[in-house]
Amino acid sequence: IVGESGSGKSTLARAVVGLIKVQDGSLQLNGNELEKTVENRSNEDKSAIQMVFQNPTASLNPKLKIKTTLIRSLMRFSKLTKQESGERAAVLMEEVGLDPSYLERLPSELSGGEQQRVAIAGAFATNPEIIVADEAVSSLDVSVQAQVLSLLEDRQQELGNSYIFITHDLGVVRYVSDDIMVVYAGHIAEYGPSEAVLSSPSHPYTEALLSAAPIPDPTAKPNPLRLEGAVPTMREEFTGCFFASRCPRKLGSICDTEAPPIQKISADETHVINCHIPVEDLEKIQT
Repeated sequence: IVGESGSGKSTLARAVVGLIKVQDGSLQLNGNELEKTVENRSNEDKSAIQMVFQNPTASLNPKLKIKTTLIRSLMRFSKLTKQESGERAAVLMEEVGLDPSYLERLPSELSGGEQQRVAIAGAFATNPEIIVADEAVSSLDVSVQAQVLSLLEDRQQELGNSYIFITHDLGVVRYVSDDIMVVYAGHIAEYGPSEAVLSSPSHPYTEALLSAAPIPDPTAKPNPLRLEGAVPTMREEFTGCFFASRCPRKLGSICDTEAPPIQKISADETHVINCHIPVEDLEKIQT
């Protein structure tokens, strides 16, 4: 899930995990309805969806050793004894590339990258089906980012879990994603397979977002699609298109007065946009 700051990415993440109450719509996992707040979910549903936060320091109890944090989580969501949980915690540390001796340390005794690895170990402790990673690597330096992303990929290949990866870094998106959802002002602008969205963006906002990304080529002459006007707040109610106030491809009054339709970019409906501009016209404009 990508979008600029304030677009609703983290709000969506917290809604999925159940940290904020969903006012409308529903949450389903494997076709089964989920309670909208984590307090009302069963332990099975809680363990199925875990979250890795942006700031690992804030997500770990500073007064508890890593061992205590992991053992408490394991005992709560599994039938393991305290001794078995301790043994499992040691295995989890090894699986995220940390020596089990780190279990005896406090979070303050670890680097930012090590803290994030511990947070990932905690998320995997319940054998989740889905891990929501909210800007999970944005606070880390580039070399540590690469290590953590590689770790997440390795764990996925071993366990077969899914990720909802939330970021504003298009480089990270390109590396980790199979599908991309582009959000703006709390609305979905575009959704589709990563390769299709990144190579041929269809929605004007996606087009502008990608055109603003830095190009690692000193000879390249970037030509970003500039957006004018102010970013709408999440409190605003839209009578027309959520992107109308800044859209460089705006058609006219229809964009201000009518909500945009969902348009299929691909025949199998895996790639869609919310936009008034006919797809064939967008293709002509953008080529």
